[in-house]
Amino acid sequence: MDVELFKKVMPHDFLDSIWSPCDNRGSEHLAPSIHATVTHFNRVVECVVTTCIGDPSMTAQDRARVVELWIQVAKVCQGLRNLSSLHAILWALQSPSIQRSKKTWRQVARKNCQKFKNLVKTDQWERGKLLMEEVTSVWATLEMDP
Repeated sequence: MDVELFKKVMPHDFLDSIWSPCDNRGSEHLAPSIHATVTHFNRVVECVVTTCIGDPSMTAQDRARVVELWIQVAKVCQGLRNLSSLHAILWALQSPSIQRSKKTWRQVARKNCQKFKNLVKTDQWERGKLLMEEVTSVWATLEMDP
């Protein structure tokens, strides 16, 4: 789903900046492809959070199994280089509502907690690397054509 959304993004769509902190309700028409990718990202986050803590009848152990499942899905996303869904899952698992659930995290297997920590560390490194590549690319373009 992410690939199909990203294939529709055009370079000029980034100029509309619908993700800016200003109130952007009603701006969906400015860059529909960007809006669709942001909406999809938010839905993935919401899905992860809801499945982890949305059912009040779940025990801490039940929630821990769901968290472990999402850690495994995140690992698969990493292998597929699906950085958008990977980041959405990690963001959701790091959300305050899930992080506050200490009973749940105590039930998550140690190896899965370590996988999660490694995924977060790698995700942060990857995002930094992508940012540096972008900055380098911009500077190279400016040097060639100021």
